[in-house]
Amino acid sequence: MTEGGAQPTGILGGRVTLLQPPRSVYRSGSDAVLLASVLPAGFSGAAVDLGAGTGAVGFCVAARCTGATVLCVDSDEGAITLASAALALEANQGFAGRVATGLGDIEAVPEAWNPPVAPVDAVLFNPPYVRPGHGRISPDEQRQRARTLGEDGLLPWFGAVRRLLKPGGLFGAIAPPAFLGEMLQEGFGGASIYPIQSRSSEPAKRIVVTAFEGRKAGPQIMPALVMHGAGKAFTPVAQSLLRGDICLGEACSIR
Repeated sequence: MTEGGAQPTGILGGRVTLLQPPRSVYRSGSDAVLLASVLPAGFSGAAVDLGAGTGAVGFCVAARCTGATVLCVDSDEGAITLASAALALEANQGFAGRVATGLGDIEAVPEAWNPPVAPVDAVLFNPPYVRPGHGRISPDEQRQRARTLGEDGLLPWFGAVRRLLKPGGLFGAIAPPAFLGEMLQEGFGGASIYPIQSRSSEPAKRIVVTAFEGRKAGPQIMPALVMHGAGKAFTPVAQSLLRGDICLGEACSIR
C-alpha cells in the first residue's frame, strides 16, 4: 500500500502500474486498455485522457505509443493526486516523462484548466455509464458522482472534445451500445464503431467509437472483438490487445 493506502495495480501486461484506492470508483480494467488501443503504436501526437480518474487510459497510451505525449485531466483532485504519485513509481519510468496530470472540469474551457491545454491530436474518454435516476444509488458520494452522468448526458463531454481537438483530430470513447446515438455527434465524421463481445454468442456489451473532427465520411461498423472463448480465459487476440501488443483495429482484423 502507498499514497494513503492506495493499492498498486498492474495493467497492460504489467507495463503500467496504477495507484487505486482500496475501494476504487475508477474503472481500470479491460475498458481502459480497449479505449487506449484505438491509437496505433506509431501515434506520435498529443493526446488528452478526459475524465482520467487515476490515469489508466492515458498511461496505457503513453506506454504503447512511444512518440505520444499525454495529459490526464480530471475534476477529482484525489484521483489526480494518485495519478501523479503513480508517475513517480519505478515501474512507470519508461513513459512517465511524456505524461502530465491536471485538474479540469469538462464544462470549463481548457485554457482555464491547471495546466492550460492547447489543441491536441486525440481525445479519449471513458464516461460514466449510469443515467440520472437509473441504477442503484451508492451510499458513497464520490462513487455515485463518478459513475453517474449529468442531466445533459454526453453533451458536456463532447463540448470539451470540440474545444480540445485540432481540425482533423480524433476522439475515441467506450460505452454501452445504448449510448451509440449520442456518440455519433454532428461535426465528427469517419466514425468507426467497434462492437466488444464477451463471447461470440452474446450481444455486445460495449462499443468503442472513434471519429474525426470535421471529416465528412459516414460511419462504419467494424468486425467485433470477442474477449472470451468457451471458458473464462481471454481469446488469444484479446490477450495480445490487453498486453499492448496490437491496437484495436489490428485485433478486429484478425480471424
